[in-house]
Amino acid sequence: MILLITLESDPHTDLVEKHLHDIGVDYFRFNTDALSRDFAVTYGIRSSEPFLEIRGPDGTRVDGRSVSRVWYRRTRSRPPISRTQNPHLFEYSLEEYTGFFKNMWVALEHARWMDNPGTV
Repeated sequence: MILLITLESDPHTDLVEKHLHDIGVDYFRFNTDALSRDFAVTYGIRSSEPFLEIRGPDGTRVDGRSVSRVWYRRTRSRPPISRTQNPHLFEYSLEEYTGFFKNMWVALEHARWMDNPGTV
């Protein structure tokens, strides 16, 4: 399984996704700018090991253990609340989003990465 980490509007990933589909490679596209709207994520520690599960807008579920490759194209996380609604909740949401991405890198450290943000 290849995990494509990108944005909804990314024509480069669109081309890669089409190619993977055409050659029959199992992949999952994770649009980080749609995280709070279209994706459900579960992560944590289970039996002393990090785990990750992502459910997409169509109900597809990806177990992080099944991910062998990650293409980290780009991320943009948008907390579900804006600064103008409640600045304290915005800061909390931003911290949660940042924590999620850091934990995702750990849960997927077994996979081979293209452009691993954890090595920068």
